[in-house]
Amino acid sequence: MDDVTLVVVTQPRDEVDLYIDLQLKDNEIYTNPLIFWQQHQSEFSYLSKLARKIFAILCSSAAVERAFSAAGQVVTQRRSSLEPTTINDILFLRSVENNKRHL
Repeated sequence: MDDVTLVVVTQPRDEVDLYIDLQLKDNEIYTNPLIFWQQHQSEFSYLSKLARKIFAILCSSAAVERAFSAAGQVVTQRRSSLEPTTINDILFLRSVENNKRHL
């Protein structure tokens, strides 16, 4: 077994310093950064939480654009008197139907 040294870090700044000094073994290759942070979350609790938040951000605005497009199709001149809650309900049901098709 490998010798493991456990370092207790109390400050986020200490974690950054440890991360910068981290030496990976030659056979350690990470193609998915989330796997790296999951495996090292005990060493870098602050940084792993930050990484999860950053990697959870969508890199595309396509979903938002589709939602606005759907809203534009629901609210037309003929349907301009719909209540906001009714519009929300229609858009919600439409998104549920779209998600069913993609499963």
